[in-house]
Amino acid sequence: MEMAFSVLAGTVVGYVLDEIFETAPVLTIIFLFVGLGGGVVAFVKLWTLQKEKL
Repeated sequence: MEMAFSVLAGTVVGYVLDEIFETAPVLTIIFLFVGLGGGVVAFVKLWTLQKEKL
């Protein structure tokens, strides 16, 4: 869930900034990857915590 939210939030932020600065689709793509990276980091942290509990 957190990974999906990160990707969605990054995409929305990029889209809004593209509308403001008229740079479509540059910032949308950049923030999509930033959100994806944040989601992967959150997933790895969660996975590490679950692995330590076992």
